[in-house]
Amino acid sequence: MSPDGLTLRVDITENVPGALDGASPTLHYDDGGGLVSVPLTPLGGLSYQATFPPAPCNTVFTYYITADSTGGIPVSSPVDAPAQVFTLTVVPNETVIQTSDFETPAGWSVNLDGGDTASTGQWTRGDPIGTAAQPENDHTPAPGTQCWFTGQGSPGGGLGENDIDGGFTTLTSATYDVSSLSDPHVDFWLWYSNAQGASPNEDVFQVDISDDGGATWTPALTVGPAGVGTAGGWLPYRLRVLDFVAATSQVRLRFTASDLGAGSIVEAAIDDVEIVDVACTTPTPCSGDVDGDGDVDLTDLAILLSDFDCTSGCVADVDGDGDVDLTDLAVLLSNFDATCG
Repeated sequence: MSPDGLTLRVDITENVPGALDGASPTLHYDDGGGLVSVPLTPLGGLSYQATFPPAPCNTVFTYYITADSTGGIPVSSPVDAPAQVFTLTVVPNETVIQTSDFETPAGWSVNLDGGDTASTGQWTRGDPIGTAAQPENDHTPAPGTQCWFTGQGSPGGGLGENDIDGGFTTLTSATYDVSSLSDPHVDFWLWYSNAQGASPNEDVFQVDISDDGGATWTPALTVGPAGVGTAGGWLPYRLRVLDFVAATSQVRLRFTASDLGAGSIVEAAIDDVEIVDVACTTPTPCSGDVDGDGDVDLTDLAILLSDFDCTSGCVADVDGDGDVDLTDLAVLLSNFDATCG
């Protein structure tokens, strides 16, 4: 679940129509601070909503749900709760900041520093013509057709017609400003094949990252010479920027494919690059948000009124003094219609 909290729809099935006590469905959860019980919010019919409050990343919630029949018979999910419970773990929010699907060049450059040595198979952007080593299609779903790849052969041409030969070819990204992001990551899809030809699995694919616009480079990923990711097929990769360089306004990526060995067929392609911010921020709670759904509204007021005069284990103890009284009501009403965050 997100650090912002979670709402979960709960549908109840009656064995006998009218058997459910409609006011009884309750969520019981423990986030490490003790068991809390909160009435489910009716959605109409036999549908309800369970609400988990905001919590820090890596918090583990254990929870179960109970309800009673009109005859006072309790039921639960899981059926043997609380001996058995469900679990939820709070994980970071991910926000896609920028996407490049390469239907346009997107500011990327081939042989940026002029030092490439490959005689054929240089990086190019377009709709690739497939071979046993090169993709027939880009990775982006239709109507996307374009990606960066190493050398375009002719329709029906041979396997090695325009693969990488004689050295290396580099593809350098645009400059990304990630200085304001909490924890920037780079996601991309890579096609890499070095498993064809007379001397397979002799070369590697290298990814480097820079935080100074390309003045200096830090190795971030090597694929090959053998193993996963060396026989073609689109595969996803993720790089955490802070594992390698600082999160600056001058971050760039460089992709290097090479044929430095003898007699091998080497092809590569890149598509669907994303800059993603992975953040674990917990919204600031507001007093009166009893159900933890991020605002103070009539649902919170109804829960407080149903809990009024409680003196132990109170769900709606807004001021934290161990009971629910007029002070709690006053705090809730003073924040009515507030949005937490």
